Amino acid sequence: VTHFRLYSTRMDSEIDIVMSARLLIDQHGEHAAEIAAQGEYEMLERGDEKGAAIWNRIIAAVSRGGETAGMEH
Repeated sequence: VTHFRLYSTRMDSEIDIVMSARLLIDQHGEHAAEIAAQGEYEMLERGDEKGAAIWNRIIAAVSRGGETAGMEH
């Protein structure tokens, strides 16, 4: 079972995205964006465009340090 299956394609609220980003940052530190990119790639490989779009949003949230859009410091 891959790490990426833990994230549901039904997670589409901003809070779900931010919480996922924070979890990745906590678990993987400076490699969080790379891990998220792997998740996006895996979804694209499966043909899951919605899943890939969610991972793309997680990547963006990771790049903001786990903050919601418009809340960056």
